[in-house]
Amino acid sequence: AMGPGRYQYVFQFWKSLNQGPVKLREDSSEESQRERRLNEAQVRAVKMMQRGVVLVTLLIFGSGVAGWFGVKRMLGVGDAKEFGEAMKEHAPQASSFEIVGRRLQTVSQRWGDAISSNEWLIRWRRNMRERFNDPEGAKIARENSLVMAERRVRQRIARRAMREAEDKAEAEAAETTS
Repeated sequence: AMGPGRYQYVFQFWKSLNQGPVKLREDSSEESQRERRLNEAQVRAVKMMQRGVVLVTLLIFGSGVAGWFGVKRMLGVGDAKEFGEAMKEHAPQASSFEIVGRRLQTVSQRWGDAISSNEWLIRWRRNMRERFNDPEGAKIARENSLVMAERRVRQRIARRAMREAEDKAEAEAAETTS
């Protein structure tokens, strides 16, 4: 274990950090007027940045507190328990997020299918591969392209089967409810 001198060491280290700019010159000549002005400008710039960071931090914190009070007042609640109950009533449940997520995933898959089967994009990708690959890189890229094309075909087939199954299930559900 360290003795009581450890605090004195930390204090001395901290004091050495606050001695101002470090001089890297070997000679003992005084700094020129230009260097003094540059150092003063740097000190002013650092102080301005520090004030900016503090101001922005206070603004962000203040905005968060104001937003919290605003929502609290709009919901008409007094404590955290009431706030939680009010948010459960007003916030959408996870099921609506799941529906939106599924729709986005479907749209993404359809766009992916459209892009991967677009002849113009296929020609463009091949052209880029031919321009920028050396013979060995072109061979590797071609092999990778074939593997990826096969994978995209399998994915398209699987998605089509899944969509058909979903459509069939929706049609059956619609028939049972009507």
